[in-house]
Amino acid sequence: CSYPDRDHDYARRRTAGFIREARRRGRYVSTFRGPPILWGRDQWLGDQHRAELRRWVASLPTPVGVLAVTDHRGLHLLEACKSVGRRVPEDVAIVGVDDHRPWVELLETPLTSIPLDGRAAGLTAARWLEQQVRAADERRCVDG
Repeated sequence: CSYPDRDHDYARRRTAGFIREARRRGRYVSTFRGPPILWGRDQWLGDQHRAELRRWVASLPTPVGVLAVTDHRGLHLLEACKSVGRRVPEDVAIVGVDDHRPWVELLETPLTSIPLDGRAAGLTAARWLEQQVRAADERRCVDG
């Protein structure tokens, strides 16, 4: 359950990685790409997209596991499952990404979520940037 637009590259990468790994293990894969969520605006799907998500959830074989590229998408899935009579986690096991606490725990059906280590990602990015700057300095000294 993902986002379709170019502004959500992380979602495309998460989706592609999940699909690749699931297929490598011989698993069936089905995807739903909903509209982007715009921060500071309505963070829920419109009626048309809710209906599409409900149809997609209803079409899935059970039991099934679904990776939602964000916890927000996980909430959309919980809502869709409830509206079509799919039990979570018995029929549809949902895993979100971002681990937005405490609200993932405060839901009627708590959402399982994968935490991201933002500090480690920032350190990795800083190291990479430092390497790029040093390499550019070295090239400048050699060319200079």
